[in-house]
Amino acid sequence: MRFFLILLVFVLAISSVSADIETLNADVNLNDMSEQKRVIAQQFAQQLNKAAFCAFLESRLSGHDSAHSLVSLLNDYADVFGDSRCGNLGEGCANFDRNIRRVKGIENRLQEILQVRLHATNSRASESIDFSKVLVAYEPKGQETEWKHIEAFDCDGTAHQLSVKEAPSRPVLIVELNSKADMRAGLSLLNDELRKAGLQPQKRTQNRAGLETGKLDYIRVNDDKEPWILGDAEMYLLVNGIDTEAQKASIISQEMPYLDKDDKDYFPNQVIVVWGNYRYRACNINVFEHDDNTNYKDIALKLIDVVGQISTEYKALFDLASEIIKAMPSNWFSNDDDYVDVFYTMENKEYKNYQGASRNAKITLRPYIIPEVK
Repeated sequence: MRFFLILLVFVLAISSVSADIETLNADVNLNDMSEQKRVIAQQFAQQLNKAAFCAFLESRLSGHDSAHSLVSLLNDYADVFGDSRCGNLGEGCANFDRNIRRVKGIENRLQEILQVRLHATNSRASESIDFSKVLVAYEPKGQETEWKHIEAFDCDGTAHQLSVKEAPSRPVLIVELNSKADMRAGLSLLNDELRKAGLQPQKRTQNRAGLETGKLDYIRVNDDKEPWILGDAEMYLLVNGIDTEAQKASIISQEMPYLDKDDKDYFPNQVIVVWGNYRYRACNINVFEHDDNTNYKDIALKLIDVVGQISTEYKALFDLASEIIKAMPSNWFSNDDDYVDVFYTMENKEYKNYQGASRNAKITLRPYIIPEVK
């Protein structure tokens, strides 16, 4: 009788794992991937019962905010140790990963998008982490302002509730998207689509002294008090204006890989505007924060549709920046902070500690000539 009870428990466990893996094969809704992330977090946590898996993790994750591609990690471990359960989880994660990249339109620009990141703010760099006692968490469903708690799992698969605002004292592994790689691939796609639609500068013009540019010497974004589980911010610019050659709007997206913290001063020395690209030597600068559900393929289609209606008059500059904001997903302006700020009608002159229209960002932008190469 005991044998049959053990067999029944084993069969039920296998059936549960199979059902969970099927969840990872389902169609992806970028606005809600919490169920798939929950499955991965719980299944991944149960791998921490294995000493070999913990040692393997320790060799791949070296300290706070260190991260590793999730699919590669699971598959590498399964191949080395012949772990079929880990291999099945790796296969399910690979399908989920592929579906996310396909929906975002970046499947050929990024090999993997899922990652696992170690959050260990209270651990010293030299201190060894006992991964068998680490919790595995994921980003909850819905808007962050509505979250009641962060769900995390221990090595037995038991759920724990963590504070949304207060970072945990114990190390936590977070199942998430690699936001920096996602944004970089997405902006590459966005620029390509805008270029194909003729909505990027046709050519760069320069005077005898060289290329007239606007250099970002300083930027600061106000504290948005985001939950600890979201990690560092990833922000980008949409520099836009009226093209000097074509009778249409012109938009260029640029990432700001250094800007990963709010309420902190940055001095990037980054050229963000080539004034000769824009009629009237004037442009707008829209600042956005990347989010997991950002779909740059959809944004490109909306921008192409909306800004194609903008006239080439000087007064259209303000309209252009406003229409870009309207073209972004509506949820960005409800509870999220994905819309950061906008700087309207910037000209080729110095702006020192200049506040954006929403007073959420402050910049110093100054004229800078890149000498002509002879």
